[in-house]
Amino acid sequence: MIRGGPSWASPLALSPARRGRRRGIRPGRASCGQEPSRQPGEEAAKEAAGERSPQPGRQLGVAPDSRPLRVLIADDHVGTRRWVREALEREGIVVCGEAASAEASVDTALRERPDVCLLDINMPGNGIKAAKEISTRLPATAVVMLTVSILEEDISDSIRAGASGYLLKGMDPAKLADALRAVRSGQSVLPEDPERPGS
Repeated sequence: MIRGGPSWASPLALSPARRGRRRGIRPGRASCGQEPSRQPGEEAAKEAAGERSPQPGRQLGVAPDSRPLRVLIADDHVGTRRWVREALEREGIVVCGEAASAEASVDTALRERPDVCLLDINMPGNGIKAAKEISTRLPATAVVMLTVSILEEDISDSIRAGASGYLLKGMDPAKLADALRAVRSGQSVLPEDPERPGS
């Protein structure tokens, strides 16, 4: 497996890299979901100033991203684009565009500015080149490769090009949406065992 790169996780058991890390309570601060003690009259003063107390279990300044995930699918096989679209739309994900080549995927990404670009490696023009250009020109867009290749060279080249995920076309379609949502949340995903033939 690749060393020295980002931490990768399986679509089945996504890495808890950014989940539920507990922090010690520092003096004068409250932990997540725990309100600090207040002096008498402090609440009334804050309400008079138009400030509201945080609701239990919620953090100030943190709003969950409830927008539907927008995905671009780029693959030169119509059948692949069809099953990927169907799998994603069943899970409430918006497919904002399709492309059949690296050049078209870059043009469509620049126009649509999706949350995630799902790219085939072996489409005309080379998906890894497209991944590099999209990652450079649209840093807010995550790139995930969807391919049949289990070559470590392809995985390494994809990571260097800026891809946040590397998935195999033989994966369970029901797990695809969760893998892409994990990528949008800042995680990286790999197949369960990319070095095992037939996975």
